[in-house]
Amino acid sequence: MPDDSLPIVFTGRARNKLIVLAVGIVLMGIGIMMIFDQGGSLVGGAGPFRRGVLPSQVGWMVCGIGLVFTVLALLQLVRACPRLELNDEGILYSRCLQTTRIAWNELDRAEIQRVSAARPIEAVLDSLMLVTTDGRKVVISAPIAPAQVAQLRETITRVAARDRSTRPGR
Repeated sequence: MPDDSLPIVFTGRARNKLIVLAVGIVLMGIGIMMIFDQGGSLVGGAGPFRRGVLPSQVGWMVCGIGLVFTVLALLQLVRACPRLELNDEGILYSRCLQTTRIAWNELDRAEIQRVSAARPIEAVLDSLMLVTTDGRKVVISAPIAPAQVAQLRETITRVAARDRSTRPGR
């Protein structure tokens, strides 16, 4: 991102959203098959559903989980979210149900927030935290890849500094 010409837009990959949509549709299909499976051959006799649960009840649960995945994936596909945009006015971060706007003059600093989990597999996740002049903190973890976090932080810092220097009265 050496060229800081605005707007700079980051969006999530459609491929990932389509995978979640496919998983949701498959789960709904399996759930519907379980609802109509009176013999219980799809549920089986092992695990937590071996006694006292009708196969149709398990089917409704699986179908409900699939419906949630499907609705969330469709919402992300239709609304093109999450989306991060750096424009002339500031930073616009759109999640599917919420939008956050931070003007360049409201941005105090951008920090890299590192979260690590040691169990069961050690994982380190980097996200970008924007701190405003009034102390508000906005964490941006999507749609940027973990490898882009440091580069995005540098870009935001450069653009904010450039905006402060070009606008008088600050």
